[in-house]
Amino acid sequence: MMVMTTAEEIDEIKQRVEEIRVMARDPLEAHILEDQLMRDVLELIAVGAPDAAKLAMEALRSGEIEFARHCV
Repeated sequence: MMVMTTAEEIDEIKQRVEEIRVMARDPLEAHILEDQLMRDVLELIAVGAPDAAKLAMEALRSGEIEFARHCV
């Protein structure tokens, strides 16, 4: 994982949330992308990201995207 400034991290998270929005027509792929995003953000927070709350808030916006979130 690259070391970035918080602004760069937030921009990347926003881009990834948008990618999830685009992929919502394929719920399985969107769910995989969302899981990966959450894991990556948790890793940033775990290593001491200075603005952990901002990172988490941006990542949690993916929850506003409607697609099936259940496992078979």
